[in-house]
Amino acid sequence: MVASVQTEQCFSYILKHYPKVKYARACRLINCSRKNKYYSKQMPLKDALIKSAIERVINGSRKGRKKVIHLVRKSHPELGASKIRRVYEQEGFALMK
Repeated sequence: MVASVQTEQCFSYILKHYPKVKYARACRLINCSRKNKYYSKQMPLKDALIKSAIERVINGSRKGRKKVIHLVRKSHPELGASKIRRVYEQEGFALMK
């Protein structure tokens, strides 16, 4: 299974190093949809508020996931715990075991 980031890297590599390859052919080689070219990701725009709230709560200290979720929800009760957890793990705030 290939992640979407890896697919994008492969795709950009093909288009850069093989300029004669058409966009549709490159998509078929990687087995991805041609719609990827026109789709713009919405998540970074949605996650900006959550990321800044997490950064304010952490403030350079080491806090675990449950504590961060509790403190963020205290200042932003409209944010769900699952959204906070997702951003916390995706942005690399998670502590190493």
